[in-house]
Amino acid sequence: MKKIILKHESQITSIVLNNDAKRNAFDSQMSNEVINAINEATTVGSRVIVISANSSHGIFSAGHDLSELNDVGDVVNDPMFKLFDCISNCSRPIIAKVDGAVYAGALHLLMVCDMVYATTSSKVVITANKMGIPFSLHEYNNWLLVMGIHKVKELFFTAAAIDAKDAYNAGIFNSIFDTKEELTNKINTVCNQVIDCSAAGIANTKLQLSALARNVVLDYETMKLIEQSREHILKSCELKSRIDALLNKINNKKSGD
Repeated sequence: MKKIILKHESQITSIVLNNDAKRNAFDSQMSNEVINAINEATTVGSRVIVISANSSHGIFSAGHDLSELNDVGDVVNDPMFKLFDCISNCSRPIIAKVDGAVYAGALHLLMVCDMVYATTSSKVVITANKMGIPFSLHEYNNWLLVMGIHKVKELFFTAAAIDAKDAYNAGIFNSIFDTKEELTNKINTVCNQVIDCSAAGIANTKLQLSALARNVVLDYETMKLIEQSREHILKSCELKSRIDALLNKINNKKSGD
């Protein structure tokens, strides 16, 4: 059973997350379905791609599907990271249409989208440090391309939610709207504005801006120190115990269902 709804119409590709049972959490299947949908959008000649969700319990997406998590290797090799690269490398503008709470990996997804619009009832939270999972340099850089370092640190250091207004002020959301209708109207307007522009020009602009934004040069010793620290954390007893505790919590919940 597919976990997204895909539609190509009038040069616009719509990808709707539709996994109510898991509150739109990304497992390997859904991550790959979105990747395939983005690639298909390019093949059929769509000019712009919109990612939205059939919000479940007020949640846009719960992030990663932790039920797929077996050990640290699954954290490092999560297929959702391939999705982030797919979005970043796509020549078409990708817009996120957000209504509801955005958790963990789903918030990282917003960081790599080209534009993000949301309702005022939305909120965002990143919980990586609840388990102590260190991102790579490349992944942290995605956050600094969008937000100021103080707000990035607040999100990662506290694992606390911020509301839509705070997320807008931080640069996560381009605009926020009181109603779903206003949000939809804005998305439609932006899509038509994109279509009216040169496809080749937009693709070149995205390529250049992405290249400039990611042109971070670190000396060898600094990179070595960072990677050693990250590897130490990934092999640590603390991370293992945190993941084991989470797996036990998930398994206990399953057994109680």
